[in-house]
Amino acid sequence: MLKINPLELPSVSFQERKILPASPGIYFAISSNDEILYIGRTSNLRNRWKSHHRAVQFKSQSQNIRLAWLQVDDETLLPEIEAALIEHFAPAFNNTHLPGGIIRLTVDLPESMHRKLSVLAAKTGRKKAEIIRLLLDEAFQDVEE
Repeated sequence: MLKINPLELPSVSFQERKILPASPGIYFAISSNDEILYIGRTSNLRNRWKSHHRAVQFKSQSQNIRLAWLQVDDETLLPEIEAALIEHFAPAFNNTHLPGGIIRLTVDLPESMHRKLSVLAAKTGRKKAEIIRLLLDEAFQDVEE
């Protein structure tokens, strides 16, 4: 079995997250006392941290957070590696709700629908998640009427 020590991986401070590589990988949010707070996966480390759902939570931490990463060139392996690392390290913030009652939801979309969503996001200048929230709000209003 491959042993991974997140404390020995390349890392940047949370404030320097804009210089993360634009490559696929597993990322680790690590506290100043070397506690692994969160583990995630992404196809682009730099883009993921432009709008990470935990960014506000990490900004409000009184301690300095750093982001370490393990580059994984084969993106099909990301879910399996992430799950194994979460199980092994049991990070404090994984599988917990965000402050303010926000719950993260992951949805699988057909490729054609994802393309249309991407086009709509580019045309409107909105993030895909924001568009989906607006569409859901609209659908819920129709149901409530």
